[in-house]
Amino acid sequence: MYEKDTRYKGFWIQPCIFTPLYLFTLAITSNNKLLPFWFITISVFIALILPTLIKDGMFMDGQLYACVSKNLADGLGTFWFPFLCETCWNSGSGFFLEHPPLVYGIQSLFFKSLGDSIYVERFYSFLTAIITAYLILLTWKLILNDNSELRKLSWLPVLFWIITPVCFWSYQNNVQENTMGIFTLASVYFTLKWLNADGSATLTVKRNTLIYLFLSGASIFLATFSSNSSVFPSSSFSL
Repeated sequence: MYEKDTRYKGFWIQPCIFTPLYLFTLAITSNNKLLPFWFITISVFIALILPTLIKDGMFMDGQLYACVSKNLADGLGTFWFPFLCETCWNSGSGFFLEHPPLVYGIQSLFFKSLGDSIYVERFYSFLTAIITAYLILLTWKLILNDNSELRKLSWLPVLFWIITPVCFWSYQNNVQENTMGIFTLASVYFTLKWLNADGSATLTVKRNTLIYLFLSGASIFLATFSSNSSVFPSSSFSL
């Protein structure tokens, strides 16, 4: 467990605001007609996540995951036996074994690199939201590769996703599904890349596309290693 540290509060607010705005700028450079729609989407994205995320306090599960990750960064526990505290009774010991350990391992790297502020886990959670939005955008464009008009509406699935209450709530509270969602989307994306391989391609090219199946299967594994609530009906055949 660690105490609240507000030394970096002003430092974290600025990148949390300007990072999505930078991505927004990149997204609209190819078609300025989409500027109003991307502006609305990015504004909603920030308004639904950031104000709650930077407040003191968080949903209990998110705080537990942050504590376990911070302990791992400080050398308390191991990747396979993450440690919460001596009074943790769920596993009969101080180890926190209720979930797969990948999220703790990844988040501990952020604590090692960025310090022990309470805004480290908030930055990590916000970063997973940005990566998820980008993967949704890529998947939309890949599915609609032959329809240039609909491809331009890539802001629409991002908007529908982020206005779903359980989605923006998750990113406000540093839950494990944030990381799991990245790998789930990556699995779907790589599966679609394989399915979209040119049917007239040479045998060598077709063999090279099998890497997409491998990446899809690896993403499924990493997703199940991030949360015990993962289900993948759309891409499980990649295994």
